Amino acid sequence: MIGLSAGHGIKHFGQGALVLISPHIREAMMLSEVAFGGITTSQSAASGVANVSSEPFGEASLVR
Repeated sequence: MIGLSAGHGIKHFGQGALVLISPHIREAMMLSEVAFGGITTSQSAASGVANVSSEPFGEASLVR
């Protein structure tokens, strides 16, 4: 359980760090705001798909 909690914390730390460094990434890659918005939208969509697809293994499967 400790490993699961630590992994979850690392995931959130990485997401927070990405928000902080995103202006530097955009500048270094010379992306427009629209292009960078597309990248962040893709990341959010992929995260949502990952969360939805993990549902059969989550708490709902314990209720059966």
